[in-house]
Amino acid sequence: MKDKIMPRISHLHLAWKRYLEAPLLREGLTIKQFYLLKRLKAKGALYPAEIAEMLFCDRPTVSVIISNMEKKSWISRERDDHDRRKWLIRLTEEGKTALESSLGKMNPLDIDPVGSLSAEEVQLLYELLEKIRIHLEEKI
Repeated sequence: MKDKIMPRISHLHLAWKRYLEAPLLREGLTIKQFYLLKRLKAKGALYPAEIAEMLFCDRPTVSVIISNMEKKSWISRERDDHDRRKWLIRLTEEGKTALESSLGKMNPLDIDPVGSLSAEEVQLLYELLEKIRIHLEEKI
């Protein structure tokens, strides 16, 4: 049974991601791109290393995400005035428009993934997942 836990968690995560991403894909956005647009709107600018950490992905993957979003004119890349070796990623007007358009098309959260659990079960599930997270972070 123990060897079935992480695949089950992975399956649940993927199913939830697909549910959330479906309306975004119709707008030409992935969920990572959508989240990045939201964070850029809130922060103003981010470094690629910050984006990698925020999106839980490696630098080459972030480079692809940035390039794809830049091709769509949703973001711009500019040199950091303080450290010319670094790039800052900023939201463009086209990016703001894409973000606003996609916000209105998001699936309503009418599906509650933990709706079949009691309050006590939800609390226990949270505590168990947190325990797993801490254990993994200690090992990484």
